[in-house]
Amino acid sequence: MEFLRRLSLLTIFVLGITIALTIVLPALNYQDLQYTGLDIGFGKTLVDIDVFGLGTIVNAELPVSYFALFAYGLPIIAGVIAMISKPLRIVSLVLFIVAFVLFISLPNTINIVYTIAGSESTAEVDWQIAYGVISALVLLGMTIVFNMFVVLFIE
Repeated sequence: MEFLRRLSLLTIFVLGITIALTIVLPALNYQDLQYTGLDIGFGKTLVDIDVFGLGTIVNAELPVSYFALFAYGLPIIAGVIAMISKPLRIVSLVLFIVAFVLFISLPNTINIVYTIAGSESTAEVDWQIAYGVISALVLLGMTIVFNMFVVLFIE
C-alpha cells in the first residue's frame, strides 16, 4: 500500500510538471497566427513601426498576462503540495481544479494592446484554443481524477 501511495503522489507531481511544460506549445490561435503560452504569459511585441528612427508610430503587443502565468504555474505548486503534506492533498486537488478553470477561461482574458500615434487602446480578439491548452486541459482532467482517487481511496 505504501508503494502505491508513493507511486500515485509521484504521478501527480510529474503530471503537474508536464501540464506546466505545455507553456511552450501553441496556446491560442487568431486567424492563421499561433501564440505559445510563453508569448501569452510573458508578452510579445506583434508590430512596431518606427519610420526613420523618429519614434514608434504604430505598436501592437500582447501584454504580460499574470492570469496565464498563474494558470501555467499553479499545477507545479499543486503537485509540490501533494508531495509534501498529507493534510494538504485536498488543497492540491482544489488548486488543480482552479487551474482547469483558468485554462478554460484563458481565451477570454487575453487582449491585444495597440498604440497609434501615442493613443493606446485595447482590442478584444476572438481567440481559438490551440492544442497546447487542449493538452493541458486533458492532462489536468486526468490529474484531477487521479488526485481524487488518491484523496478518497489511498489516504
